[in-house]
Amino acid sequence: MPSLDLNVNVKVPAADKLLDYVGGTFGTAWRDIVVPALAPYKASQEGKAKVTAARADAEASRIETKAKIEAWQAIANARERKRLSNVQSVVERAAGLLDGKEVSDHKPDSDWSDRFFDDAQNVSSEDLQTIWARILAGEVESPGRTSLRTLSILKDMTQEEARQFHRLMEFRIGNYLIVKFAEEVSGESLGYIILSIEEIGLFHPSMTAHVQINVSDGKPYTDEHHGYMLVIEGPPEQSLSLSPNPIETTVLTKSGMELAEFCSHEPNEAYLKHFARSVGTRKCVLKVAPIIRMANGGIGCDTRELRGL
Repeated sequence: MPSLDLNVNVKVPAADKLLDYVGGTFGTAWRDIVVPALAPYKASQEGKAKVTAARADAEASRIETKAKIEAWQAIANARERKRLSNVQSVVERAAGLLDGKEVSDHKPDSDWSDRFFDDAQNVSSEDLQTIWARILAGEVESPGRTSLRTLSILKDMTQEEARQFHRLMEFRIGNYLIVKFAEEVSGESLGYIILSIEEIGLFHPSMTAHVQINVSDGKPYTDEHHGYMLVIEGPPEQSLSLSPNPIETTVLTKSGMELAEFCSHEPNEAYLKHFARSVGTRKCVLKVAPIIRMANGGIGCDTRELRGL
């Protein structure tokens, strides 16, 4: 008798799964108000030919929804109206990020979605709403990607802290950044900014930050930097310590790494060249190549494309 595979990875439209997150938290009442703008995104899963008609339907739905909102606003106070508007904005932005994608059919974590929307409804800044939308879209695509602890940190971040954190992530290599080289490239002192981000829980305390680059086993050290695979090769007896001596590093916490995944930057070759010169003083060589994403979720590179800096 043939066996049945009970672990089939069923795929569903990402916009449909986003509806599950919204409806699971707010129920049908708020869901009717928040989600009419998702109709065009749902249609894109069924074929682009239906998008135009769906957008017309969405516009009609918006008119109906406007009437619902006006009736609801008649009894709601200004604060609640603002919260509703904030949630609408985050959900619509997330829908745009998920447009045309498919995700695994999963049941949303109610604790996570309740916490997410409870916090997101108080976010008015457009820049911060974009971050929250990316996190929501990321959770729909890959459940568990952002922890409740990270949501708690993000809830208390100011717009300026979020901007500075995003800026610092330009210099991220794996889970750390090299302060001295970042300052040399940017032309300014970053100590105060790093300390403020450390205080909110996205960097480890400076005194405990430590990165070990080990090539003593004859194998190259590998890491990544914004689409680049970094490969450090050196003599078997060599081991490089990245710590306050000789090179100061700032190391991301788990929450810092989770948020860093939503910070997109181009590779900074000037920064990497500083790194290359530093490891060169220890008889090591830094090479780079474009990252290749593996089917199993890992990363690698074509060794033929490796080049020195």
